Amino acid sequence: MKLRIEHQHLGNRICEMVFFFLYALVRVLPLSLFRKTAGPFLHVFIRFAIPRKRVIRNLSAGFRRSYSAATKDGLARGIQEHLFFETYSIACCNLPTINT
Repeated sequence: MKLRIEHQHLGNRICEMVFFFLYALVRVLPLSLFRKTAGPFLHVFIRFAIPRKRVIRNLSAGFRRSYSAATKDGLARGIQEHLFFETYSIACCNLPTINT
């Protein structure tokens, strides 16, 4: 159990470091360059931070056989895409920058 808690703390620290890295990057780079670099980086990071298997496992625990495997996979993909687009739009449009 202690190993699992330490693993969660490590994951939380990594997420926090990524946030601060992007926050610093948006203040230093021009907005057009930040948009080009943040998109692919966030896409990979979200796939790593929220794996589809974990989302499917949680959906299976919550809904059992109510949804088919294909539906659960589609929902998991949609969750990742929604989180990516929301995070990307917040990072690229709503943060105050020095360059504007």
